Amino acid sequence: MVFRSIETSKGPTSLTVSNNNVYVANTYYDANYNAFYGSSKLNVISKEIDINYYGSGVVCGGDVLNYNNDIFRSFSGGAAKLGSDLKILEQTKIGSYDPAQLYSSEIIGDYIYFGITDYSGTNQVKVVDFNNNEVASYDVGLFPGDFAFWSSN
Repeated sequence: MVFRSIETSKGPTSLTVSNNNVYVANTYYDANYNAFYGSSKLNVISKEIDINYYGSGVVCGGDVLNYNNDIFRSFSGGAAKLGSDLKILEQTKIGSYDPAQLYSSEIIGDYIYFGITDYSGTNQVKVVDFNNNEVASYDVGLFPGDFAFWSSN
């Protein structure tokens, strides 16, 4: 049952929660299929919404991620922290892959997993630590999209 609907921005693609805030990654398109990007933050206590539109010149993916209450946004072939104003802090970027091939990203434990696709052949999952070291690489099938971790504990 939906008990409340709140508009955050155009094209919500991913969300995460931290410190009473819901963060949303936004990707949306104009009539000519040009991509535009942004991030939104909803404070669940005050109901205040902050939105930062990055425009069409910034290459973002569709993910917003949480690591120890630092919020990361997929960005330019990797992931970078978001400032309190939702600006991408480019100097914090982890990962350096072809932006056109970064299909997905997820933080699991102390690593960022990047799904890399060439849209035709064998694709890869790259595992990067928070010191920006690639610690593993796996060949996988097409379009590595979602990551999940299961523990039997």
